[in-house]
Amino acid sequence: MKIMTKVTSKRIVNFIALFFIIGSSTHKLKRIAIIFLVALWSQPVLASSVKIIRWSTQCDRVRLRVRVLDKGNVPIQGLKLENFKITTTGQLGQEIAVEPSQMEFLSSQQSKADPAYLVMLLDMSGSMKHKDLGGKKKQEEAIKAIRKVIRGVRTENMPVELALVPFGEGGKYCENGGFKVNVGEISSKLVPVSEPSLEKELDKLAKVEVCAYTKIYEPLREAVMYLGNTNFNLSSNQLIGEQVPPRLAVILLSDGYDVSRSDESERFQNLTEILTRYPQITIHTMGYGETLRQLRDRADNCNLSDSELTVDKVIENCTLPGEDIREFIVDEKRLEKMAGATGGIYKLPGNAEEVLETLKTFLTTLREYEIIYRQPGSERASRHETVLQVVSSSKGLNVITSETIRMPNFNYCPLPLSKRWPILALTLTVLGILGLFLFKRWSDELKSQNERLL
Repeated sequence: MKIMTKVTSKRIVNFIALFFIIGSSTHKLKRIAIIFLVALWSQPVLASSVKIIRWSTQCDRVRLRVRVLDKGNVPIQGLKLENFKITTTGQLGQEIAVEPSQMEFLSSQQSKADPAYLVMLLDMSGSMKHKDLGGKKKQEEAIKAIRKVIRGVRTENMPVELALVPFGEGGKYCENGGFKVNVGEISSKLVPVSEPSLEKELDKLAKVEVCAYTKIYEPLREAVMYLGNTNFNLSSNQLIGEQVPPRLAVILLSDGYDVSRSDESERFQNLTEILTRYPQITIHTMGYGETLRQLRDRADNCNLSDSELTVDKVIENCTLPGEDIREFIVDEKRLEKMAGATGGIYKLPGNAEEVLETLKTFLTTLREYEIIYRQPGSERASRHETVLQVVSSSKGLNVITSETIRMPNFNYCPLPLSKRWPILALTLTVLGILGLFLFKRWSDELKSQNERLL
């Protein structure tokens, strides 16, 4: 969730050279450097990434939670066990490849979703009354998509709490007075997805006559500060003995741009600083409408080049016959930067179906792949350098990461059921024989006593 920067080829080469110089002093670093170089060289542009977001151990078993993303931070679905290669170190530090037959694998669809607290900011400005590229009213279709996603989360029993928060600055001609967003408002709306109050809230928003100005930065700031400053309880996870902090995310759906243009740059910079202050929060942004290129192409006398397409220049230089062009401008660059600054996803759907798919994509970030394997050379508190490589020619993947796995101090390993039954049977047999022997001995002593009395 850090601000991502592009790495030039020259910097990569310099980095690898430095890595080799440092790594030549140790076998471990040299081995990782070689693998890293091979992975980079096979891809001219590092478009995808893999990360072990957490790991846990029990006895001699290791469980990895693995995230694989494309260049847009979208989780890559559909990978199989054969796409994952694990190399670890044994008791003496020797390299050991973990065979696929020694692994257990859960796909991102099979693994349990992490608990999550989500704030969904829904633009209720006047432009939401317009039709999307599919000819449907944006307000109605956005609410329909949210409703379907909520029902899907309920069906899958995902541990999600959601605050559905409308936003929009009220104007003098707006009867609804706009929608103010603050920490108290967000807190009062945060409920488990299973709560029927969410359906009632959607019903209410569907009936609103949208009339407001779009102000994005302040509502987003309030949502981030609420999530960042609230002490959410840690939720138990499927990993044995582990407490996993919940995922924190904001989903912003807007069909416009921040209308306060006089100090827009300064306010956006302030927002960016707040985002970096709370790296545990992910921002996913969705611009609902058409791209600036599409808007330019249907505008009158708009001769802006692609590089000149900004919100302010479109407002100044382009017009639409019979319509206010400001009602259709989506600030693509700002929305993309806000998501990219936090490792989130940015999308610009043009119709209702794409809105629904985008919301589903946002929720895929709550699940990852899981790989379970027995650690070779496992001993109490032993450390093992583990390299994970993901390779898929069909998806253009060849990415790598590494992690130091530390085994538990108390390495108690319960026996599997297949071994417990024979031990139980043997124990019962021995106890039975011993019991018969003792009973026979006791019976003989009673007989002997009776004979002496007679």
